[in-house]
Amino acid sequence: GAGTQKTQQLLAETMKEYVKQIENLFPAWKDQQSHANVKKIQDLEKEKSLTDQRRALARSAFEKEQDLVKIIEQRRQDLAVAQLLEHNEEMERKSRREEMERSQREVDAEMLKEATKAGKAARARIMEVSGTEREEQLSTVKTMVEVGSGV
Repeated sequence: GAGTQKTQQLLAETMKEYVKQIENLFPAWKDQQSHANVKKIQDLEKEKSLTDQRRALARSAFEKEQDLVKIIEQRRQDLAVAQLLEHNEEMERKSRREEMERSQREVDAEMLKEATKAGKAARARIMEVSGTEREEQLSTVKTMVEVGSGV
């Protein structure tokens, strides 16, 4: 009995002391837990902020990349249009050259034809004049011969 009662009393005192220590430690532990939670919240907010910054930078870089891709595509299309215009203009110049050459050949042929006709006409006039002159000369000679011979 007496040993058990003493043990129980010792146990009760130890329990009181333990509860007292816990009661003394609890506010400090609660503060420590609160600080740990605040620190965790701050760490999480910092990580979220860094993540948001990375996302914003990535979005901005992507938008710039897309703008550059659009500009490159526009320049490529501008080049394609310019090359097409260049080709069309060259074809038009080639066609005009060929038309001018064909037209010049036709003009040259017409001029040769007219020159040939004019040459034939001139030759014919010369021959006609020559023939007339020869007849006149013959007539003059005959007249002279007749006058000279007293006929």
